[in-house]
Amino acid sequence: MKRTRKVICIATSFVLALNFAAGLVFYLFEPESVRSDPAASAPFSSNNGVIYLDQSWSESDRDTWYWIPQGTVVTSYDIFLNLECADSQELFRSDANIERYGLTPCPTNPATNPDGLPIGVTKEVTTEGRWKGVDAGINCAACHNSELFYQGKRIRIDGDVGMHFQIQAFFHAVDDAMQATLHDSAKFDRLTARIGASTSDAKSELRERFGRDAERIHYYMNRILVTPHEWGPGRIDALNLIINREVTIGPKIPENWFVSLAPVKPPFCGMHRRGRGRNGAALRKIRSAVTSVKPSAFTCPWT
Repeated sequence: MKRTRKVICIATSFVLALNFAAGLVFYLFEPESVRSDPAASAPFSSNNGVIYLDQSWSESDRDTWYWIPQGTVVTSYDIFLNLECADSQELFRSDANIERYGLTPCPTNPATNPDGLPIGVTKEVTTEGRWKGVDAGINCAACHNSELFYQGKRIRIDGDVGMHFQIQAFFHAVDDAMQATLHDSAKFDRLTARIGASTSDAKSELRERFGRDAERIHYYMNRILVTPHEWGPGRIDALNLIINREVTIGPKIPENWFVSLAPVKPPFCGMHRRGRGRNGAALRKIRSAVTSVKPSAFTCPWT
């Protein structure tokens, strides 16, 4: 067992070092083809009252940052879209509920955000292989994006410290909603109707799939994301959660678990050429951590 743990630790260190090195190369030698068009990055006000700063990103860059999948899995996508809050019939993904936990809601856009997902919540599509399916996940933008509110306007700061997002409370709320639906036949029936599972076979498949997702999330919240105190808004122990993901959940060695005791503010991600290089390094580091084994509940980059 000790030898196995040593090998896992060495392999994890090697993967992280390799990806940091790749990020450094990208940071120093970012190709011209991936840079934004300065002419497309002027600040503007949207129809929904949001003022976007001039951060040298085009609208396309911004949309990619908000919703690019990064290999994470929270729950099946159709379940996330139709899940109710634990204590009401309000949809969990409603703008009002999402804002309770500090995520930023966004309007529907047929081209880039057809389901009206908040910033940082993604649609992960796996077309083949063992993990084939469509899942809801989260990406870097969930914790690296913020807004200021002034005289009815929302001033968007892309890549900023996510000062409002209460990630731990958000995860607990997902777990509560899943458990409530699992044990409340009326809630599950409403979920079934929204998803359109009308036949007995479809209902059985949904029940089995929902049960697997609920069990995984409940385990994570009650075995991995256990802390002596709530982190609060804008705080997360990302490093220790990544390591727990690598040495505890992935290899299925619960004895390797250790409590995440160092919640800090996520750093500002630079929105310029070299800043995007650093972001690219982080993305590669995250993907290496979460795709080496089956993505478990809340695996990016924090979990």
